[in-house]
Amino acid sequence: MNSLILPATRSTPGVWFEPEAGRFELTGNSIPENANEFYQPVIEWLANHLHDLKGAQVMDFHLSYFNSTSLKAIYQLLKQIKESCTMGATIRVRWFAEDDDELLVETVAMLSEMLDMPMEILPANEDKLKAIG
Repeated sequence: MNSLILPATRSTPGVWFEPEAGRFELTGNSIPENANEFYQPVIEWLANHLHDLKGAQVMDFHLSYFNSTSLKAIYQLLKQIKESCTMGATIRVRWFAEDDDELLVETVAMLSEMLDMPMEILPANEDKLKAIG
């Protein structure tokens, strides 16, 4: 199965979807000028490959900041994950947040409620975030 790897830039998150390694991760900031353009290949990859994954998978979000247009695209990405789960995939979604990032915690809770989809919120690994910045 093909991997999807997009290195992080100043305005886009790094995307590591490596099925063979069991790594599904978005890391960094998401403030692209055109979030739909950036996220469309990510959403298409999920639509084309999630049903082929064997066993339980974990999708990790290490997004330290994202703008409102990215939020819409992230919602679509999560919606694709939910649709795949209703068709038999087993995917656990984890968000990593700083202890004092109330806005992110509230946003993830809102997304979870809107999609009727459980999402874990875990403490951010500062070393991982520092390596990106």
